[in-house]
Amino acid sequence: MGDKLRRLRVAGNVTQLELSLRLGISQRHVSFIERDRARPSQALLTKWLAELDAPASVTNAMLLLAGYTALHYNPQVMKSPSLRGMRGAIEAHSPMPAHIFCPEWHVMEINHGGRWLCGELMPNYINRMGEAAAHLDMIDCLTADDGLLSQVLDPICPALAFLNQLRMEEWVTPALRPRIDRFEESLWKRFNISTQPRTSEAVDTHLVLRFNSRFGPLSFFTIQTVPGLPQDVTTSSPRAELWFADDRKTREIIYANCPPTPGEQVQAG
Repeated sequence: MGDKLRRLRVAGNVTQLELSLRLGISQRHVSFIERDRARPSQALLTKWLAELDAPASVTNAMLLLAGYTALHYNPQVMKSPSLRGMRGAIEAHSPMPAHIFCPEWHVMEINHGGRWLCGELMPNYINRMGEAAAHLDMIDCLTADDGLLSQVLDPICPALAFLNQLRMEEWVTPALRPRIDRFEESLWKRFNISTQPRTSEAVDTHLVLRFNSRFGPLSFFTIQTVPGLPQDVTTSSPRAELWFADDRKTREIIYANCPPTPGEQVQAG
């Protein structure tokens, strides 16, 4: 690690003396760290890298290399290339549904196909949300009687899969608990599953969801993904959830009925 820190300093045209003055430590201590004869604390290492204007990915990589946790960033305010790339990716995924959501399970961005499908599967819920529908509370959407689960065929299995994932995420995001409790209570009332044992099992963020719709059955499989370099992925990272047609009939229905976005419309000559 010391040699990597030295090379970062040299690349930034910063002398050991200058860096030591910025950090408030002796030049000898800087030299010891760069020769791996001393180990910096997490606070010192973070400040060291900040003084050298190291990119976030480099900072996280160095922190992990030193045995510390990576920095956490607020996804609501972080304007990173990864987030811009996520927005482009979910729009390119349209007309298949896709959205970006934060660790608190609120939708940050939703693509055209996702907005259309929400309007088809849970119109009353979307209308009731009004402008708030642009940033749906995903847990409330699962909890509401007229929300996402209202049109799911055989809803118990996916409902319990959602609950299992949410309970696991509650460990690192405790603020989720009241909303998860309400969701679990709604499952007891709606599907009479209070006496069904739920054994511990691995969480799989890949789901198959089948819905009733005015076009007939729709079948999707979903997958959640986190973009960016491995060292930048933390519990506060935003995620994208992509939906794919699970059969040809669903694909045909989506492409035939989801209207194009204004930018996709072709004017007659």
